[in-house]
Amino acid sequence: MINLNANKIEGIKNIITKRSINTLVHFTRVENLSSILQHGILSRDEAFKNNIKIITTDDYRLDGHLDSISTSISFPNYKMFYPKQKNLGGKWTIICISPEVLWKNDCSFFEQNAASSEMRYKTNKSNLSDFEFMFNINAKNKRGEVLDRSQLKLPESQTTDPQAEVLVANQINAKYITDICFPSISDKNEYSTYLKNNFNVTAHYYPNFFNPRKDYLFWKNN
Repeated sequence: MINLNANKIEGIKNIITKRSINTLVHFTRVENLSSILQHGILSRDEAFKNNIKIITTDDYRLDGHLDSISTSISFPNYKMFYPKQKNLGGKWTIICISPEVLWKNDCSFFEQNAASSEMRYKTNKSNLSDFEFMFNINAKNKRGEVLDRSQLKLPESQTTDPQAEVLVANQINAKYITDICFPSISDKNEYSTYLKNNFNVTAHYYPNFFNPRKDYLFWKNN
């Protein structure tokens, strides 16, 4: 936990309320569930430091932030999540996290993928203006097409760019985990056993999180 100034905390809370932001989301392999519910979500550096084994889903981590956990606001980064499911196989889950983390943890706010050429060398992205810009930026896809955010018809709670991310430093305490989402009822039933001693966490069959956002055609590559 960090100590933010009162104005920044109030600003973050106001944006959360104004945009009806109910959750951050983090995708991971189901094999990590038991560890996550015990230790929280750990960055790669934090897991290594505490000798906790985790299955990583990004061998290269081009953003260079091995001390941080990648999360998305309201909806998963499907442009990363879909190919990982396809190429790496295995079973996956979406962890839902209380938005309290946005003001209780050390967070950096990237309006695009933090590993992109535009974002990779940006070091100070923790300002309230950076958080606001995740929603206020216009949309520009790889074909060079630019749209005003309103033309995408996104819910207010979703960032303009589907790959925008909040990097949370070190650890997200398990107490901030609210829900675990699965793509099938059978997976939900199978892995709900991990949740039996976690009364504040609920398992859900929620296939919507495992599919693209409604604006995927705009972002689709040539």
